[in-house]
Amino acid sequence: MLRIWSVILAFFLSIFTSFVSAQNPKLPANVEWSKKWFPNNNARIKGAVMVDEKGTLLIVGQHFTERDSINAASSLAKISPSGEMIVVKHIGRTGRYKGDFKQKNESYYLYEDRLVQIFKTLDNRIFAFGYKTFPIYKRKLWIVELNENLDILQDTTYMDLPVSDIGKMAAFDSPNGWYLISRQYYEERELSRYRTAIFEFNSKLECIDSTSKVVADVNGSKLCMMWMNSVIVLGEDLVFTGQSAFTHDTLDEDYAKKAGYLMKFNMKTKETSVLFSAEPNAEARFTASNGSEFCILYTRFNPASETKKNPMHLVVCYDSTFKELWRDARQLSKFDWPDYLVLKNGNWHAFGVTYKSSCSAFYEIVYDAKGELQEQIISYCGVEREAVMEIDGPENSKYKLYIDNAWRIDKLKN
Repeated sequence: MLRIWSVILAFFLSIFTSFVSAQNPKLPANVEWSKKWFPNNNARIKGAVMVDEKGTLLIVGQHFTERDSINAASSLAKISPSGEMIVVKHIGRTGRYKGDFKQKNESYYLYEDRLVQIFKTLDNRIFAFGYKTFPIYKRKLWIVELNENLDILQDTTYMDLPVSDIGKMAAFDSPNGWYLISRQYYEERELSRYRTAIFEFNSKLECIDSTSKVVADVNGSKLCMMWMNSVIVLGEDLVFTGQSAFTHDTLDEDYAKKAGYLMKFNMKTKETSVLFSAEPNAEARFTASNGSEFCILYTRFNPASETKKNPMHLVVCYDSTFKELWRDARQLSKFDWPDYLVLKNGNWHAFGVTYKSSCSAFYEIVYDAKGELQEQIISYCGVEREAVMEIDGPENSKYKLYIDNAWRIDKLKN
């Protein structure tokens, strides 16, 4: 009898051990630590900057909280080099405008303040930025200047700078200060307009250029980048990857036919031109370059499917004239969603998420300079996932940021 109970106990112990291992997987040898914050709270990490030589991080992301009857959608956090959260600050509001601001059949308008990205300038100033929503769903650019302890130094809403609540934001140093890049929505003669706007700010946080857009003249027609997936600095150019469309004065751009393009904005001339018309039946997600080659990470779709079923991973590398050098297409599972691509020690590393029947997993695929597969890594299963970005840390370490049903950061050893 004792033997039977011993067998039963061993059986359930093995199940429990397997469960714990799945929830707390063993760290790879190159990971110094892996930490999560705000689990199961619809939390999404958005961006980070390193603020000292030790590797201290300032983070911005989505995290819903309620304090003193105020609902906040964004949080800022300071993370130590050892992965400890030193301080967290909840910022912004979400709620409802009441009274005179009414929709048909409703007694309120929703409002929300969201910070969606963070940037450190060459002179070490730190800005978090996003948007505030006003009645009738008007979104205006919002910038907060911070110090290294997350104290707010300036808090400014630009009522004359409309932005969109859907799409990515980014920032880069500019010749006269810094650029803030955002998707922009506005109406013109009751027609919808979608643009990728390039706002330039000086040291006083004054917008000194609000007119630059990623719009190129092509044989007398306007080609506009309406959805930016990524942007990188290459010499004197900002190189944009995303969805663009030809437009004209009488077209409602809700009905514009978009396609993938690489477009560049010259920071000296402030002129936009087309670099490349991207792969058909695919969405160009991210572009990386070593100066003489461009590698584009795509989500490729089945051309026979009208519903974009079974998207797959695709990398195509080109020379400086965009002559194809090599490509690799692979289906990791039923649904692959590539996120970003980087060059490390002469190899191209592609990151993304692959979705299985009941869970999702991060993946990393490594290619050498000629496109030969070096390694394919797929993580344990989970939910709510995205490979966000990575940051160079001290002593050749790296920080990798993930959405993993929480804010997640992995610190990789050198």
